[in-house]
Amino acid sequence: EFVALTTAADRARVADLAERMRAAVAESVVDCGEVRIAVTVSIGFHVFVPAETAEDRAAVVARADTALYAAKRLGRNRVVDADAIDPVQADAEQALD
Repeated sequence: EFVALTTAADRARVADLAERMRAAVAESVVDCGEVRIAVTVSIGFHVFVPAETAEDRAAVVARADTALYAAKRLGRNRVVDADAIDPVQADAEQALD
């Protein structure tokens, strides 16, 4: 897992960036001798706008992390916006992981 920070605070731009990253990874193949391995990535993101919320850094990362785990539960190789998931349900499902 990793965190990427961007100044592209517009939700549509962030979603587009995440989708382009996902697609680029999905198009790549890792060659391991005679074995070729397909690679995918699940991405969870949260758009943080300081003027609109009192969230601290830990809360921002936690929201993105919750979205990442939702992406994995939904079948991997996808992008999930933290604001598009039910936080109560996500917390309950994450507790089961």
